[in-house]
Amino acid sequence: CDNGSSVDKLEKLNITVFPNPSTGLFSLIGEFGPAGPEWIVVTDMMGNEILSEQYVLNLDLSDQAAGLYTITVIDGAYKNTKLLSVIR
Repeated sequence: CDNGSSVDKLEKLNITVFPNPSTGLFSLIGEFGPAGPEWIVVTDMMGNEILSEQYVLNLDLSDQAAGLYTITVIDGAYKNTKLLSVIR
């Protein structure tokens, strides 16, 4: 039982990345406000940050190479990470 000490891990946030695979244009669907989640960070498989946005639901990676990307969504005390496959 936690007696009010700081929380080190964020709880899971239920999100879907659609469509997946994608040509680079995709949307986030999930349990967050109508403006979108507080933060969205997209990284490539080497860990390089490709994109960082606030309060958006639709994103565009069409200028990136085909491959796998990690999408981390943070909203309040909730966090989730999904994989997106960009195809050509």
